[in-house]
Amino acid sequence: MSLASELGLREVVEDILFEGIVEKSPNLPLILAARKGREAIFKLLLEKVPKIEARDNASFRLSLLVASGGGHEVIVRLLLKMGADMEETGDYYLQNPLISAVRRHSKAIAELLIENGANVDAMVNKGELPLVEAAGGGDEAMVNLLLEKGADIDKRGSNGQTPLLHAAERGKGAIVKLLLEKGAKIEVQDFIDQTLVSVVDTEKARKIIVKPILSASV
Repeated sequence: MSLASELGLREVVEDILFEGIVEKSPNLPLILAARKGREAIFKLLLEKVPKIEARDNASFRLSLLVASGGGHEVIVRLLLKMGADMEETGDYYLQNPLISAVRRHSKAIAELLIENGANVDAMVNKGELPLVEAAGGGDEAMVNLLLEKGADIDKRGSNGQTPLLHAAERGKGAIVKLLLEKGAKIEVQDFIDQTLVSVVDTEKARKIIVKPILSASV
């Protein structure tokens, strides 16, 4: 049934459920349907396997996590309606649903999660923050969304980097400019004393980063 759920073979899933065949990992089909965005199968399985926080044995992802990362809004809405935990970290990379949506540039999902109570400043176990991830990924729309929803512009993530430092390190000049315009602190260092300029690897990237910094300093 796991394969049928993943491939979207609804009739096969219905036949298996009718026959009462027991899956070795009974919650795996639900997770795979969420991951692939198989809405009809997911709804069908919810009637039979309602444990929405079940882990996928292969990757330890939660239903809401994989649906958020895949941009599957209908499934995300279903899970939120049923009370899925938005702060749960359930996969190898220790993401939560909001971090997963941010990394996939799924603004609609991120906004939906936040509107339903997701913490915009929640730090997962490896130190990632939604705004730091959005800044490093160069996602201007996501950065604006998180700031509008109250994200701390200077909060430090992994290695002590603020969103501004992380954007500078990744050479995201437009994000650096945006964060500075929004009031991000310029005089910042990470845990190994790297500054805005020193985190940038190449001379070309440094020029991209330094210009908005100098403009903000005037």
